[in-house]
Amino acid sequence: MAPARCARAALALPALMLGVQASPEYIAEMCRGERCDQMTHPILDWDPEGQKCICIRHPCWHDAGQKHWCDAPTHPHLTFSYDENKKLKCGCSAWADTTTKHIAMDLCPGHRCDDGKFPILDYNNKTNKCICSENPCWNANGFKHFCDEEGAPVLNMRLDKDGKKICECKKSWSRYAKEEL
Repeated sequence: MAPARCARAALALPALMLGVQASPEYIAEMCRGERCDQMTHPILDWDPEGQKCICIRHPCWHDAGQKHWCDAPTHPHLTFSYDENKKLKCGCSAWADTTTKHIAMDLCPGHRCDDGKFPILDYNNKTNKCICSENPCWNANGFKHFCDEEGAPVLNMRLDKDGKKICECKKSWSRYAKEEL
């Protein structure tokens, strides 16, 4: 699936702000140049056993035989986290979350990011700490990116092989589960 059009607006920020790093950059850095274009497996993730980048399906699409999606207009985005025992928790949120399974289950079980200003769970490998971050596309290459198309509201970031941020809009994971799975 080709990414939908993303909108962007110029930011007037001090030069120091342009270097701010945010989630999901831990996975993006390990998976430079990789991308996931198939809606059946839209999430770029890291496989710690195979030591490689992989594309995975949303964990809540097949949760012990149950398929989750979100219908509420105020909370249309399907989210996931894992508790301290690595048990999957699915829910609905007002904002799209691009957290990865490896971060949520392997590195940060029991952590969630429920603040709309810092909605994405990430991992800082220098401090070995789980952090809640802004979407990295809110400040990418001097622009604030956002997705303004109803059919593709998930603002996703990846890095090209040279480390340049690529911001793109992806189809709603919740809508896909409801309408196509």
